[in-house]
Amino acid sequence: MKSIKELCELRDGALEVRVGEQIENLEEDIRGTDGRAFFAGTYVTRGLEELVRKAVARLAGQSSCAGVVLKQALGGGKTHLMKCAALLAADPELRREVMPGVPHINDFGAARVAAFNGRNRPPGFFWGEIARQLGLPNAFTTLEAPDSGAWKNLFRRAGGPLLVMLDEMPPYFEYYATQPSGNGTVADIISNAYTNMLVAARETGQAFMIVSTLEGAHARGSRFMNHALRDAVNDGERRMLDSVTPVELEGNEIYGILRRRLFRSLPPEEVIAGVAEDFRRSLEEGVKAGVLDAAALQDADSIRQTYPFHPSFSKIAALFKDNEGFQQTRGLLELASRLLKSIWQGSSGDACLAGAQHFDPSLADVRDKFRDIARLDGALARDIWNEQGDAFAQELDRRNGHACATRAAMMLMMSSLAENAGAETVRGLVPRELFRYVTAPGAAVAPFREALEELRGRAWYLHEEDGRLYFDRNENLTSKLASYARNAPAARIRELLRERLLETFAPAEKLAYASVLCFEAPDRVRAALARERVLYIAMPGDAPTPEACMRALGDFPEKNNLLLLYGSRGMGNLDEAARRVYAARRAAQTMGNGHPQYAELQERLNNDEHSWNAAVLATFDSLHYFHGPRFTVKKLDTSGKDNGEIRVRKALEAPPSGCTRMWKPMRTCSVPGRKPACSIRTLP
Repeated sequence: MKSIKELCELRDGALEVRVGEQIENLEEDIRGTDGRAFFAGTYVTRGLEELVRKAVARLAGQSSCAGVVLKQALGGGKTHLMKCAALLAADPELRREVMPGVPHINDFGAARVAAFNGRNRPPGFFWGEIARQLGLPNAFTTLEAPDSGAWKNLFRRAGGPLLVMLDEMPPYFEYYATQPSGNGTVADIISNAYTNMLVAARETGQAFMIVSTLEGAHARGSRFMNHALRDAVNDGERRMLDSVTPVELEGNEIYGILRRRLFRSLPPEEVIAGVAEDFRRSLEEGVKAGVLDAAALQDADSIRQTYPFHPSFSKIAALFKDNEGFQQTRGLLELASRLLKSIWQGSSGDACLAGAQHFDPSLADVRDKFRDIARLDGALARDIWNEQGDAFAQELDRRNGHACATRAAMMLMMSSLAENAGAETVRGLVPRELFRYVTAPGAAVAPFREALEELRGRAWYLHEEDGRLYFDRNENLTSKLASYARNAPAARIRELLRERLLETFAPAEKLAYASVLCFEAPDRVRAALARERVLYIAMPGDAPTPEACMRALGDFPEKNNLLLLYGSRGMGNLDEAARRVYAARRAAQTMGNGHPQYAELQERLNNDEHSWNAAVLATFDSLHYFHGPRFTVKKLDTSGKDNGEIRVRKALEAPPSGCTRMWKPMRTCSVPGRKPACSIRTLP
């Protein structure tokens, strides 16, 4: 299959798009702009079409809707839509060429247009600037806010259909909120003037207002603006202003914008359809193999609308669209430019569809753009790419002879750029999502799976939460240990506990008992009891009570040889402690002593080992044995620093509860040649 580099032709400058160069100034741009050239590079989104329909109907005197509020974050396309509306309102011929199907398109001539950008500070305030652009510079000359009657008089004197636009007003309110005036601030006066203007527009038949907000920015100024909008928007049952979203980033129309702005030509529709079918076959193979979910086939259905981009590109970008400072449409345009640069000038020239995995981290422009969105420099340099060539992904790719580790890591990196903390913030991808997005004709998923598993075991900054893998600024020791502990095999934990119990209660003196059996089958215990005194340690989970353990052993004559150690407390704390030790030991095996957190890991391991020892002694503290015909119990002393064997011996040296006779040691011991054990004596 041919790559998009072979099938598509880029526009001049498509690989060097910069956010700063894309910023539009409404007041400056609507004067003297070539409308036809402007619309040649404009994709008509649903938001733009909705805005134009509402504006045309109002300017033609056929609608009661007096305006719209454009709601989107910085860089979301609001100013661009305003510019489109201004050019179309002022030029009847351009309207008919660009949007011939809009109702009432021919019902009025050239409208008068006034525009104000809230980042400007004219001496006559925004109302004086609006009046000046409408040809009435002396209409408002004081700080006093014009009331609705003054605004209506201005609109009447200006005459004809009127389009008034106020862009980026929150910074304007925010600035004047710091300027005192009377008992309040100048912002209070501006808010009053703003509300009065909107009310006057509603009562002026052919006046249409377009105002924009900045979601997620300039909080204080936004509060002033929203208060003014609330005062003006509702009038009884009638709605005065409607809301319009310029661009739906989660939908496919963003791809129309990217194609229009970045590409001069694309392959014919039948070629694109063929690409979609090839991807469908690859996805179907993944579904049949159980690697992908059936929902993955939806990607093939979307390719005709998203080509030459993979449908996942906007889905992943939507994860960080609310980052503070990320200029949504403009930012995504620049990000797409860096992606295309990775394909045209970098290492991803084989891409059949441009996806997040094709970002080339060796390009400085790519690294800089990722850094602008979220500073994950440590993850990028240590886990994915650095100039020395010793990042984990680079080493894996050299060893394996392909780029799957780097490409999987770059897709995870893009999915990890969300910075806004909160319950709704989502970062990263589950493995099946990643496999779905990297599936392509001729590209097997297996190498990606293998590379991902190695990254999960070695990467320092790759974290996992609720099944989602993501990169973070912090190294992942805590996360890694928690994951190891959570996924520890139950059989391995049981074996670790058995080893620790055998070590803790190993007989060195051999005065109280000669050997230890732990979690053994009853026949092995009976065989040992026939030879010597045995400390038999039973797992509470294997038998619900000590008496149940005895019943499992059955009848045996050497009852004086049995010491049964049983856990009298719940096993939850012991299991948790064992899992922590297991996790720390496993992490130590994969982490070299040059790792920046190796010392911390060793400290954690020492602490976990100590806590585990304490948990073992605290849990297995119930010693059972035969006292005459009775099956009795003693508690081990869990204080102090004695080992397990000494704790058992000291418990046996103490007389049984309720004993009123002299307690004497038996004349037999556990091991021939040793002094008598202070242990069990059958009283007459």
